[in-house]
Amino acid sequence: VPSVWREPFGRTALEAHAGGCAVISSGSGGLAEVSGGHAVMLPEVTAAALGDAMSTLIDDGETRARLAKNGRAYVVASFGIEVVSQRLFAFCDSVGRDRESVSRQMRA
Repeated sequence: VPSVWREPFGRTALEAHAGGCAVISSGSGGLAEVSGGHAVMLPEVTAAALGDAMSTLIDDGETRARLAKNGRAYVVASFGIEVVSQRLFAFCDSVGRDRESVSRQMRA
């Protein structure tokens, strides 16, 4: 994901990690958060840097396997449906509590 744009979220990297791929990333915007340190981060987005990163993953099977395994585990733990659902539920619950509190204050 050699994006030069400041990605708001980095869904492409998330899907690659979830699919068990080793990821090469520019780390731009939300890409660094989505990868959580489990990607080859490009020092700059150039053909040479991308080529070096690809060569690293091609030549070093241990690094490639480690990044793929750890990247997948990280995104499942951080962005899996159960985790995201719980965060949404907690947010909605807090909004509901705040709304009830404001209603009580306005009636008082």
